[in-house]
Amino acid sequence: MRWTKLVAILAALFSIALLHSGPASADTSADASVLAGQEIHSVLDGRCLDVYDGGRGPWVQVWPCNGWANQLFQLGYYGGDIYQIRTADGWCVDGRWGKGASLERAWCDGSAGQKWRVVPHGVYPGWAIYSVQYPHLVWDISGFGASSKVQLWEGNGGAHQAWVLPF
Repeated sequence: MRWTKLVAILAALFSIALLHSGPASADTSADASVLAGQEIHSVLDGRCLDVYDGGRGPWVQVWPCNGWANQLFQLGYYGGDIYQIRTADGWCVDGRWGKGASLERAWCDGSAGQKWRVVPHGVYPGWAIYSVQYPHLVWDISGFGASSKVQLWEGNGGAHQAWVLPF
C-alpha cells in the first residue's frame, strides 16, 4: 500500500510540473484543435465523465465509456492547483448550486463555481476535485447505476470521489 501511495504522489507531482505552463485562456470558441479533449474516468469503476443526452446536458454523470465527444474534456490551468474543466464543445463543468446538486454543463463565465482545486486523492490513486466556491465539497458519484449523477458532496476519501484526469 505504501508503494501505491508513493507512486501516486510522484505521478501527481510530475503531472503538476508539466502543467504549469500558463493560465487558462478565456477563449471558449469551439475550435476543435484547441478543445479536443480526453476522457476523465472514475477510479471507482472506470466509467467516464459524460454530459447527459449526448452532450445536450445539462447535468454531468458517469456513463460507460463510448468515445463520443460528450465524454471528452480539457483542463484549463489558472495557477496553483486551480483548473477549469471544459467539455469538448467549450462549455464548463459547473458546480455553483452546492452540496447534493448535480454538476452541470454551463457557459464558461469564470465564476468560482467553474473553478476546481485538483489535488492528489490521498487514499486511492488519482485526483480529488474540490470546488473553489465550496472548498469542503468534492466531486462525488451518487449511486452506482449506469447513469449515476456526479454531484458535490463532502469529501470522505472513497473511491467514488477519486478521478483519473488526462494529465
